[in-house]
Amino acid sequence: MTKEKVTSLASRLRARADNAYCDYISQSKRDECLGWEIKVERGTFDAAHLEAHTKRGEFLGRHRALHEAAKLLEEEFGDE
Repeated sequence: MTKEKVTSLASRLRARADNAYCDYISQSKRDECLGWEIKVERGTFDAAHLEAHTKRGEFLGRHRALHEAAKLLEEEFGDE
């Protein structure tokens, strides 16, 4: 694999990681994801809230995984 291809692939992975992070931020601003502590305390935290938080966590996990994949590619093939 050429350095240009590795650089291009890493760039594409980072763009997808950035998009996932933007999705994470957007999801974090939804009413279902705000104020979970008080919702739990008051007993109003329900399945919809849990689903929204789960989706939020998936976006963050996707961001981290894609960023790490790009980093590993650059570490492994970046100097060739």
